[in-house]
Amino acid sequence: MNHLKKWLFCGVLILIAAAAFSQEVKNALLIANGEYPQRIGALANPVPEGIGLKTALESIGFSVTLVQNADLETMRKALKAFKKKSEEVKGISFFHYGGHAVQMSGANYLIPVDAQIEDDDEEEDVQVKLLNVDRIMDSMVGEANIIILDSCRNNPFGHGQKRGGSDTRGLAVTGGGSIKSKNYMIVYSAAAGQTAKDGLFTPILTKKITEKNKNFAEILTDIRNEVDKATNGKQAAFEYNGLKTKVYLAGIPTNVTANTGRINIFSGIAGDVYIDNAKKGTIKEDGELSVELPNGSYTIEIRSEITTWKRTAKVDSDKTAHIRLETGNILLSSDIAGEVYIDGKKYREDVKEKIPLSIKKLPPAKYTIEIRNGTTSLKKDVLVTEQHDEPIHIANTNTAETYTKSTAEQTSSESAKNIKEQPAQRHSTRSAAPWYSLGVYAGYSLSHFTAAPFSFTGHGISFGILPLQMTFGIFDLKAAVIGYALAYKSINDETLLYHTFDIVLAKAGLKFAGFSFHIGLGTPLLWETVKHPSVESGTLTRFAISIPIDIQYAFNNYISMYAEYAPTFPVGNRAIPLFEHSFNLGVSVNCVNLY
Repeated sequence: MNHLKKWLFCGVLILIAAAAFSQEVKNALLIANGEYPQRIGALANPVPEGIGLKTALESIGFSVTLVQNADLETMRKALKAFKKKSEEVKGISFFHYGGHAVQMSGANYLIPVDAQIEDDDEEEDVQVKLLNVDRIMDSMVGEANIIILDSCRNNPFGHGQKRGGSDTRGLAVTGGGSIKSKNYMIVYSAAAGQTAKDGLFTPILTKKITEKNKNFAEILTDIRNEVDKATNGKQAAFEYNGLKTKVYLAGIPTNVTANTGRINIFSGIAGDVYIDNAKKGTIKEDGELSVELPNGSYTIEIRSEITTWKRTAKVDSDKTAHIRLETGNILLSSDIAGEVYIDGKKYREDVKEKIPLSIKKLPPAKYTIEIRNGTTSLKKDVLVTEQHDEPIHIANTNTAETYTKSTAEQTSSESAKNIKEQPAQRHSTRSAAPWYSLGVYAGYSLSHFTAAPFSFTGHGISFGILPLQMTFGIFDLKAAVIGYALAYKSINDETLLYHTFDIVLAKAGLKFAGFSFHIGLGTPLLWETVKHPSVESGTLTRFAISIPIDIQYAFNNYISMYAEYAPTFPVGNRAIPLFEHSFNLGVSVNCVNLY
């Protein structure tokens, strides 16, 4: 029985917390109209007040759209976009209007800055030129909806009424209209029959709205008290309160607790993060996002410009569930040039004929790759796995080819996926051993020679052939490098030429994210030529041992840039010891690439 009471108590706490502050997504639309024509009357305060309110709302996590000095069409479009956004993400919807408004035949209307109203216009003619407040009500589709109207009360359009001036704001109060059944609150800066002092209500709202640990009804009480004090009771803010839950705009009460845990999300792609269809933020490429949630099971989505990735996770009290989105790459080549589409969505780069295009950071999945060039459309399916460069070639003879892996590989991929979904575990897959590639390299060479009793530095070039390069997962191997380097130095009338021939050389190293590091061992042949006008040319040859060290960055599987340091130590008993330190900087190109 005690055990059951404990669970019931925890459940009540969770329900209280959920009712109090479940709306974590917060969106706001602010419309500030001040630049009215002379016959209506310009207002100095709405725009600066709207800017200040926008800053305050953003400081407490709102996504804010501010529309300034809007005509009727702009106001309608802003409300339409706001409704669409609120329908997608739910959460809290917040609307604020500052500017002229009028009540006619029991309905409230907001006045756009382009309103062309004549004194002899009938009410029906005027109404079609204004924005009915009911349209705002229809746009409030969040889980909680707050509407604030800080507007002129007097009718500025004749019919025996005074025009509204810059010192009178307030709107005759009507009910909740089409949102009466929703979770809502409608706030007016002044009650019916009152005028509102300009520049008073919204600045107080801006100051109070950032207070934490207060629900909005409590904040509104403080605002009403300040307005009453500032006007000696002549103005009283009024609201229709239809809120079914307590809404905390700036933070939850510190005395309300619930059993919660965290989800830590790592993603190889950039995108918006949704948990149970509610947006929780954005994540950068290779970035992390941590979210605190009540205990339970959740569906996590990362929506990128290319695809949507989903996983499920369970949250337990005071524990962190780790979700990782590892990615793979596609090396795409095509018989035709054209635009690239991935599952129907256009990729940011086009592919050129016979020139590979690297498509990076794709979540593990099966994709349909399509090339379109206006006259031809070629398609091919490819299965992308984690941390693997998947080669794919689309031939002009096949308009719809399907790339499939062996049953063993698919089973391995599914197993990796299942392991990855386990909390707090990190899993990666390695590619199978690739084929070799054959390449050439060329670059600038700076050689420093030390020969007793003097030393000197020569400049030259280096180039060679790399007949065998292989990659085994993260391991790199370069073997049997045939190379040549030239160093030139002129000392007074004497010319020194040093030729270095690489006869046998092997390098091994590691690679990650395009970078690779190698160290090797070689047996070069040094061939020295000395020329002087007064004597005949002389030559000297000697074998040596070199220990080259290099770092390399691959732009793709064909072109790389490298920097190398290669100390060389001659062998044999020579009268004049010679030591060479070579620094090489250049480009490597793979002529035959079978990765």
